Amino acid sequence: SGEKEALQTLVLVATDDTCYQFIGQMPFDKLFERYTDPKIMNKHIKKLPKGESDDSELKVFYRKRNEQLELHSFAWMTGVGVYHGKFREKDAIHEPLTIKDFLSDSYQKKNGLS
Repeated sequence: SGEKEALQTLVLVATDDTCYQFIGQMPFDKLFERYTDPKIMNKHIKKLPKGESDDSELKVFYRKRNEQLELHSFAWMTGVGVYHGKFREKDAIHEPLTIKDFLSDSYQKKNGLS
């Protein structure tokens, strides 16, 4: 066909207990428009129990392949532990399964300290 494949944009948003995943084409209003439907939105969130802390931090890691950077993995620190996983290969992305692995390392209390 000779036409370029439309680029997909991935937006990850993390709060203290929820990770949201938005996938689509730019501009942003077009990307977010389909998520106004709760049936679609509910497939793209990961909800966690509340922890003792409201702190949250999301880190995304890239790797270099064929002289290009691509998404590789992520780590999400929450009040209940660190969740981490890998992203699917870009040609294997089928919503809502962009995150291939979603693993948990819960905080352990040691000698009364967390």
